[in-house]
Amino acid sequence: MSLVRSGSTHRKVLAFTLVELLVSTAIITLLLVILVQITAQTSATWRYTTGKAEQFRAARTAFETMTRKIAQATLNTYWDYDKPINYNSPVAPEGYVRQSELRFISGSMQSGSSANRLDDGSSIPRPTHGIFFQAPFGYTGDKAS
Repeated sequence: MSLVRSGSTHRKVLAFTLVELLVSTAIITLLLVILVQITAQTSATWRYTTGKAEQFRAARTAFETMTRKIAQATLNTYWDYDKPINYNSPVAPEGYVRQSELRFISGSMQSGSSANRLDDGSSIPRPTHGIFFQAPFGYTGDKAS
């Protein structure tokens, strides 16, 4: 601010100098540039994260579809009697159904109840999902029994 003399009286003139205006304009411009950069980076991060989440969702859906279809796969099917629940009953079969002893088993390797788990209960880290082929080649048991 500057003082202007007019005659014998001193009068204050309230005004900004050109340098003060240029400095304030430069500071405001710098703040705007920083704000635009932060907004652009946040937007790019949002798009990247949303894209990754969508990719994982699509991959999970694809793997669940493959798991379901593989679990339903059977080999060497044949027609067999649709037997009643009690095999010793004299009730005749109601019809024929497709049967197969050869199939794929698909399931979790580490989570779930012990009936649904495919691992041996050891602490060795394994993949989270496994696919096995099951065929009735015979029975295995503990050698002690």
